[in-house]
Amino acid sequence: MVLVDTEQHYSDLCRLLNTDHVVKDLGKLEWYLGISFEQNFEKSTVVLSQEKYISNLAIEHNCHNGRAAHTVLPTELPTIQDVAKTPEQIKASSARPYRQLLGAINFVATNTRPDISMAVSYLATFGNGHGLKHWQAMLHLLRYLYSTRNLKLTYCYQESNANVMSIYADSGYASCDPLLERGQYSAYVAMLNGGAVEGTSHCN
Repeated sequence: MVLVDTEQHYSDLCRLLNTDHVVKDLGKLEWYLGISFEQNFEKSTVVLSQEKYISNLAIEHNCHNGRAAHTVLPTELPTIQDVAKTPEQIKASSARPYRQLLGAINFVATNTRPDISMAVSYLATFGNGHGLKHWQAMLHLLRYLYSTRNLKLTYCYQESNANVMSIYADSGYASCDPLLERGQYSAYVAMLNGGAVEGTSHCN
């Protein structure tokens, strides 16, 4: 993948690379690691989407035909009290692909959907020994993603603020699960040319 600002720079780079290696021009980038790229040169925008990836993930876990979710997490959050305790619960917990699904959803969060970062961080706290309520919350998050799968991350050229990075940070004191004995959620997002380039959310 090559990023350039003009066609001339692209031609010069290809010519330089071809002096030592055989480089094949595959044309304008459209797909990369399950991410769709839509480039509009007239509007100077690049739009990233994982709609197909999210749809396939929802179908795999049978979350595409159920009721739509309009919140990232259910209103009643699962806590540490809901972790698996009995041998039967621990066996059921081990049989669920909790961490695999969490990793797949985190791939979406880190690439095109920073809006779910806090939810992913919260559910990751229960990666070991999760209970049924944690699994149901994970499926709720997946249904939310499927309901909003058409949301996209857009980068656009801005003459007045081109290539200037803005970073926003915030903390919510006592916003974590109080039973985890941790005090706050911290988060930040870095914005460049109208879109998020990096962000994270975690409980301290």
